[in-house]
Amino acid sequence: MRKGVQKMRKIKSFMAVLLSLVMMGTMPGAVSSITAYGAQTSESEDTATLAAASGLGVASHTQEEIINHIKDSGALITDDTVYKTDYSAEQPYSAGVLDESTLNSGIAMLNNIRYIAGLNYDVALDDGFNEECQAGALINKINGSISHYPQQPSDMSDEMYQLAYKGCNESNIAWGYSTLNKCIVFGWMSDDDDGNISRVGHRAWCLNPTMGKTGFGVVDNYYNMHSFDGSHTSSVKNISWPAQNMPVEYFEKNMPWSIFTGSSETASDVKVTLTRQSDGKVWNFSQDSADGYFNCINYIQNGTIVFRPGDITGYNDGDVFTVSVTGVKTPLSYTVSFFSLGSELGHVHSFGKSNFVVTSVDIDAMTLEGTMACDSCGQKFYSTEGTITNLLTSNVTCGFKGYIQFDFTAKLYGLNWQGTNFYYIKGLPHKYGEVEFTWDGTDCTAGAKCSRCDDVVSEKCTVTSRTTATCTSDGVTIYTAEYDGKTDTKTADTPATGHSFTDYESNGNATCQADGTKTAKCDYGCGATDTIADEGSKLTHKFTKYVSNNDATCQADGTKTAKCDYGCGATDTIADEGSKLTHKFTKYIPNNDATCQADGTKTAECDYGCGEEDTITDEGSKLDHKFTKYVPNNDATCMNVGTKTAECDYGCGTTDTIENADDPQKEHSFTKYISDNNATCQADGTKTAECDYGCGTTDTIADKGSKLDHKFTKYVSNNDATCRADGTKTAKCDYGCGEEDTVTDEGSKVSHKFTKYVSNDDATCMTDGTKTAKCDYGCGEEDTIADEGSKLDHKFTKYVSNDDATCMTDGTKTAKCDYGCGEEDTITDEGSKLDHKFTKYVPNNDATCMNVGTKTAECDYGCGTTDTIENADDPQKEHSFTKYISDNNATCQADGTKTAKCDYDCGEEDTITDEGSKLDHKFTKYVSNNDATCTADGTKTAECDYGCGTIDTIADEGSKVSHKFTNYVSNNDATCTADGTKTAKCDYGCSEEDTITDEGSKLDHKFTKYVSNNDATCTADGTKTAECDYGCGATDTVNNADDPRREHTSSDKWVVSTKATDKADGILVDKCTECGQIIDSKRVPQIEKVKLAYTSCTYDGTAKKPEVTIYDVDGNTLNKTDYTVSYKNNTVSGAAGVTVTFKGNYAGRITATFVIYPKAVSIKTAQSTAKGVKLTWNRAANGTGYIVYRSVNGSSFKKYKTINSLSTISMVDSGAKKSGTKYAYKIYVYKSVNGKVYNSAASAVKLTYYMAAPAWKSLKNSSARAITVKYGNTSGATGYQIQYATAKTFKGAKTLNIAGAKNVSKTVKRLAKNKRYYVRVRSYRKSSKVTYYSAWSTAKNVVIKK
Repeated sequence: MRKGVQKMRKIKSFMAVLLSLVMMGTMPGAVSSITAYGAQTSESEDTATLAAASGLGVASHTQEEIINHIKDSGALITDDTVYKTDYSAEQPYSAGVLDESTLNSGIAMLNNIRYIAGLNYDVALDDGFNEECQAGALINKINGSISHYPQQPSDMSDEMYQLAYKGCNESNIAWGYSTLNKCIVFGWMSDDDDGNISRVGHRAWCLNPTMGKTGFGVVDNYYNMHSFDGSHTSSVKNISWPAQNMPVEYFEKNMPWSIFTGSSETASDVKVTLTRQSDGKVWNFSQDSADGYFNCINYIQNGTIVFRPGDITGYNDGDVFTVSVTGVKTPLSYTVSFFSLGSELGHVHSFGKSNFVVTSVDIDAMTLEGTMACDSCGQKFYSTEGTITNLLTSNVTCGFKGYIQFDFTAKLYGLNWQGTNFYYIKGLPHKYGEVEFTWDGTDCTAGAKCSRCDDVVSEKCTVTSRTTATCTSDGVTIYTAEYDGKTDTKTADTPATGHSFTDYESNGNATCQADGTKTAKCDYGCGATDTIADEGSKLTHKFTKYVSNNDATCQADGTKTAKCDYGCGATDTIADEGSKLTHKFTKYIPNNDATCQADGTKTAECDYGCGEEDTITDEGSKLDHKFTKYVPNNDATCMNVGTKTAECDYGCGTTDTIENADDPQKEHSFTKYISDNNATCQADGTKTAECDYGCGTTDTIADKGSKLDHKFTKYVSNNDATCRADGTKTAKCDYGCGEEDTVTDEGSKVSHKFTKYVSNDDATCMTDGTKTAKCDYGCGEEDTIADEGSKLDHKFTKYVSNDDATCMTDGTKTAKCDYGCGEEDTITDEGSKLDHKFTKYVPNNDATCMNVGTKTAECDYGCGTTDTIENADDPQKEHSFTKYISDNNATCQADGTKTAKCDYDCGEEDTITDEGSKLDHKFTKYVSNNDATCTADGTKTAECDYGCGTIDTIADEGSKVSHKFTNYVSNNDATCTADGTKTAKCDYGCSEEDTITDEGSKLDHKFTKYVSNNDATCTADGTKTAECDYGCGATDTVNNADDPRREHTSSDKWVVSTKATDKADGILVDKCTECGQIIDSKRVPQIEKVKLAYTSCTYDGTAKKPEVTIYDVDGNTLNKTDYTVSYKNNTVSGAAGVTVTFKGNYAGRITATFVIYPKAVSIKTAQSTAKGVKLTWNRAANGTGYIVYRSVNGSSFKKYKTINSLSTISMVDSGAKKSGTKYAYKIYVYKSVNGKVYNSAASAVKLTYYMAAPAWKSLKNSSARAITVKYGNTSGATGYQIQYATAKTFKGAKTLNIAGAKNVSKTVKRLAKNKRYYVRVRSYRKSSKVTYYSAWSTAKNVVIKK
């Protein structure tokens, strides 16, 4: 029975939203990534809809487009949930079916969000996904909680459970929202709670660029949306939410901002800056510091960056933010503009009570700007499209100050406004028109006139010039005047300049025989060149390629010779340094001096015959030792026969010892018995002897008379001593017979104890005083000792000056100790220093025109200090001027001046006339008088360059102008094949004439006599043709209405025009047999999907080829002749590919993927070692490596280690070292392909207990032929093993089992005397009939001497 849809507002504290995480191996076909679902992908992406959004790689939609799109979709956040078939959360269970209106509203809302974000917005509903999600929502409702891994209700069928499990395992899930669309917008697209904000995973699935299909499920207020789909191909990156144009209704203040860059980013490098444009407020985000929340993670979408401003109060219509992201693979910056969806979709602004406020006016353009505020929310809106329709205030001209009144219209918030308003003008400026230029020679003045008051302004322009004259031909000089960005030009004729050559460059043709040449191009750039001799460029010979003359010996270097590199034939021979040969020795002769201790030598003479000799070791010539004279050693024992020894016959001292048959093996002999020290005070002990020959055999007999006396060694004080007498002490017999002995505890008498000393007050400034104490034990004894540190300090108070102060330093003063000990103390007498004294001044003779002279004296006390004062006997001098320098100010009208500085360097100057410096006139800036004609040059005039007004007029050579022809008259000689001509006389009246083509005067052809061509077809009417009436031979062909078009002829067969693809239908056509034009067509349905027989399997070494079925959009199955199938990566584990290539009536290619999971391995051993638990396992047949999971004491398994090598088949778990702890392991084989990981099924669990090796305490030869082994208790052990052997390798070792965790000592008997035994210990634990051992301890050894 259907439960009513709960109408509840969104309460976040009770809202639960979970994200689909990695789904591994618990249900058939469940995998961990989008591409592992056999998803369809097109060969290429249609990027035509992607606009170049600022900084982002998504499509950009305007606010108006978004509003229209949402309106067209018909989906509202408040749309209710409607069921086609009710659900039942009680037996018998029924998932129910959502009504198409709810499903269509949900998919429209999801696509609205994707449209806003700039993604593909054609995600479609899939019936299978809908069914899975509906079942998933039901099981979460039944269980009363949301989970991606729901438990199976005991009374639910396996078939329904598997469907529900998949619907939860591959979906976004949620609980607690009142409608599906609210769940999408405020749940999955929000992710603002602590559990989801770090990765915004639900949002990432909703904005997955490769999503092509989805499904929804709703039961009560439990929601599911299928997420794992990758059937759409896209390479879109930099997906942001909120988007660039963002409805405020879809984004609340607590929602985090996010960007999916699509690239793997390093979180510590990423920095985000968010700026609100209205007030310039800035929020900064990084790992180190964030003004709010920040995280960067490579999760569902690579480069997931999440940030939320901490003190934001909300987002309003008109808010604009700028986002800048650095430290990513591709830095980006973009703008987010918030807006309202309007009356149908959100808040509606109203302005009925508001006034339009004018903010600026342009009287000249008759435009204005203004603002109004919404009556309800107060938000301001601005208009920049206002127009003044009528200026009501008169006499508004330049300088006007005051209010003006006008009628206006304006557009604001999509509405038109009109009315009358006022605006205050501070002072209307002039309105000057276009700039006009006036030339005066080469000077130019610019002027403009105000259109309101006729005021005129003018200003002299800056004039620049350039010439077209070259060094070979005359040209013109173009003068350009510039003012306020505008320019005007004037030209004047200019004669040729002549060539100039200055920058010569070497031609690089000098040789060692002669100088080369150098060439310069004309400085004016005309291209002319001049070549002259490059004097002094002759080269010196160059020798680099020396060749050995092969004349070196072992006594001296040879020579080498080179020819000149320039090919002149000159040669140069020099010493070939370093070419001297080394001696060569090859013919060695033995010197016959080898011994049995060392090789002999051999000698050779130099092969070059210089007489040099070389002696070296004659390796391998050493002689073997020779032994012939053996002497008996008389060393036979009960173990071995005797030996005999000989020295080498060559006298080297080497010996050789061999068996001596004349000295046979002897019997055992026991003579040296040693007590076993086992006698007691109750009975004799025993004594043992080793065989005198050292074989190790022993013999033990009674040691008569060895019975011991009582032994008292461990006396214990009876604590009865005083400071007057010794106390006593008592001991029990060391042998344990119980007998006791009490004796005086000599020396136990205690010393007097003195602690409470009292000063005797007898210290002086010369010595310490004393202090006295009585014995602490009350015997009356006293002790007086020095009271260390009680000595008094000297006291000095009566100081007397020593009269030793100078003008450089203070003097001193001295006092005697006040206690009369005679000690003195001398200190500085501060402030006693004397003043300097100056009496003997000497003149410095340094008077100038600035100052009187000075005189100087040294201090009378001889300290070296000096004092300088004015000298009245050396008065100030007059100025002196001798070194005059021209001021360069002479003109062509008068002499200039010259100036000198005072010779005493006081800075005073004197200026006088520089007679004879007057200049000649200088004329350089000649200006044409514009009086040249086409028959003679004109003149040019210059003013004196110094500005005196004198002028000079000369002939302006080369200024003669060309003839000018402007008044051409037609000669009336044009035809229909060519233009005629026209003639003009020179405008200057010289009678010269010029005849040119009269362009455009050519006549049009004339056609009147048309004849039919009888050429009509099924594609065109017939034509008719006429020749030109003027007889030029030209023809004209036009349509002939009397010869109409014919009917088409069918081919009666269909031909492919457009092949069907997975994006569009194809077309078959029938073409006319005569013209080939299409006369009929029919549709080839679009390819809808590719279905694989299976989407996952397990690697077994064979190629996997799931059967392929292709469906078109009409539900038909394509014939196998319509396509070919190829497989890729299908022989190894990982993601395998299927490529379907279409042919015939179909085109394109579709790829799908399926997963080949690695085959599981089995764990061989799990053993304790000193470093931890060591695991070994079988090697996997295929994969990348292994993932090891561990459980501790029955806890859940957790990932412990990833091993990235398939050849590694063992590891040590160094973290498993707690003795007695139960560890369980399972191993997955994994395959990594392009960053995606595919896991095998888990191995069988391998259980072990880690057992630590016992710690050694001692190993002793404790008694006759016995050892005692002691070791520490091992936590968790149920017993121990002891292993002992005479071989260090423990070959042939014997093992003892000791049951019981507390049995940590064991005596091993019947050992061989005088043998060294090696011993090691390990702990073990028995559990469920299995014994788990620790590693062996380190080995200890002991020699059995008892």
